Amino acid sequence: MKGKLIVFEGTDGSGKSTQFRLLCDRLRTQGTDFQRLVFPQYEEPSSALIRMYLGGEFGSHPSDVNPYAASTFYAVDRYASWKKVWGARYQSGGLILSDRYTTSNAVHQGGKLSAQEQPAFFDWLFDLEYRKLGLPAPDTVIYLDGAGSLVWTATARCGTWRTSTARSGLSFLRIFPLFLNRRLTFMVYILLGTGFEEAEAIVPADLLRRAGVQVSLTSLEGEIVTSSHGIGVKADVTLSQIDPAAVELVFLPGGLGGVQAMGEDPRVAQLIHQVQARGGYVAAICAAPTLLASLGLLEGKRAVCYP
Repeated sequence: MKGKLIVFEGTDGSGKSTQFRLLCDRLRTQGTDFQRLVFPQYEEPSSALIRMYLGGEFGSHPSDVNPYAASTFYAVDRYASWKKVWGARYQSGGLILSDRYTTSNAVHQGGKLSAQEQPAFFDWLFDLEYRKLGLPAPDTVIYLDGAGSLVWTATARCGTWRTSTARSGLSFLRIFPLFLNRRLTFMVYILLGTGFEEAEAIVPADLLRRAGVQVSLTSLEGEIVTSSHGIGVKADVTLSQIDPAAVELVFLPGGLGGVQAMGEDPRVAQLIHQVQARGGYVAAICAAPTLLASLGLLEGKRAVCYP
């Protein structure tokens, strides 16, 4: 059972660290059990490259290190913390509070790039941390907004690096919502077997994409899948091409033929069990809940299906 990860974000001078400390003090007073994290971990060996970077050993200006390289420094530090400090607690259902997380990486490093370059960078960072490294995405990000003039006054110092940091703070205010809107969404995979009910697959895909959720139409085999009414639908990927660790929600449309095809493919059952074991979600409509019942996933639960 996965836990809850709540992240505090905000640029330097926004009062983020103060508010984070006050919340931690309040939870301790209430007797709430939680794990407190602060990134980067400057006292740990995993932050060595971060300290070298911030110390100017790779250049006197932040832009001397490209955002992909700099982001990797911070991602590795978070990974070390996940493995050594809080991973087991989170996976057993614990509450985790973090001062900074991937969102800081996205915004501070994304500020080095043009608006045209930022979407590709956000995609790369999301893939690196939440898929390849296996770090959990936050359940909630509390963002402390601040007026740009106050941010500048609070963070600007003499010297190129501190002035750049202040400018980065102003970028934070502009870029942070863009990153949240683009990246902190579910990765939904809609499975298509021959004979699927087209409305039950395409309408949810359309609605989710309109809401900004990333959706992939996933065929069991081949690029074109024939629906229950003989309509050929082009899939985005095949089941063999996806990384199960990237699936946050697997959606099973109805259609007797499609449900039968999914039930006969052992990879589907394996994917469903993997997603559930990770704390992900499984959705099924019309005849598809019968597949979940056959896997023993509806025991003790109420479900509606057709027929």
